[in-house]
Amino acid sequence: MTDTLTQVITPPVELTLNGKTYTLALDLPAVLSLHKQTGINIFSVSQWSRIGQDPSALIATLWAALQANHAAEFKSVKDAEKIVNMDTFIEIDKALGALLLSYLPKPEKADPNVQPASQS
Repeated sequence: MTDTLTQVITPPVELTLNGKTYTLALDLPAVLSLHKQTGINIFSVSQWSRIGQDPSALIATLWAALQANHAAEFKSVKDAEKIVNMDTFIEIDKALGALLLSYLPKPEKADPNVQPASQS
């Protein structure tokens, strides 16, 4: 049986910076740590905008996303801070956005056999 706390809750997203590829994913301990550090609850879509607008929130979120696959290299938020600069900020923001969006359920395809309700 898999421990619920260690299960990854988002599909992985790859981020390549300066020729090195990182596999970003979020597990529950990282999400809880992110919330404790920043107050950001990634389960609330309305809070996602803070990540791209606040460099410290972006770095903390990046650190959280690195924990599932790169925890040995990124033991603290300070370690994640070392790979964030003006040249990498936009790519990191895009990758974190893709990671967060991957958490959302995919829209269901419309059944072609179902007639739309008539508008009165």
